[in-house]
Amino acid sequence: MQPAEAARGETDPEEGAYPQPPPRLLYVHDDLTDEVERRFGGASPAAALVRSLFALLAGDGTRVEILTVVQQVERVSAQGPHAPFDLALGIARAGVRVAEALHAKTGWFPRVRRLGLTREEDAWRLTHRLPLWTTRSSRVSL
Repeated sequence: MQPAEAARGETDPEEGAYPQPPPRLLYVHDDLTDEVERRFGGASPAAALVRSLFALLAGDGTRVEILTVVQQVERVSAQGPHAPFDLALGIARAGVRVAEALHAKTGWFPRVRRLGLTREEDAWRLTHRLPLWTTRSSRVSL
């Protein structure tokens, strides 16, 4: 059996580099603040640490925008009505939480399946992923 070929750019990081310049605005998805406050309390050292982390990230307001799940759900739902999807795929717990939040607001995702995903990134490129299939039992029984 012959060995599999290396993915483009895997052996030489400069080969096949993404030709587009990096974005001028970095969107940071903040699903951590609510989770930490829920688990440890809003006055906990963990919550204070998370708030300081996001304050540091937001310090460069011209290049970084922090978005909470609520803000993202509002932006997506404001785009107008849509028929419900037969099945939504949520990547890890965070994806399921977002799908559930969107469903609560819009009714778009009556069934959600959770996909576990492990990935490594190298120089802005996805270089490896392993799908780990799981299900979200609260809405779908498979």
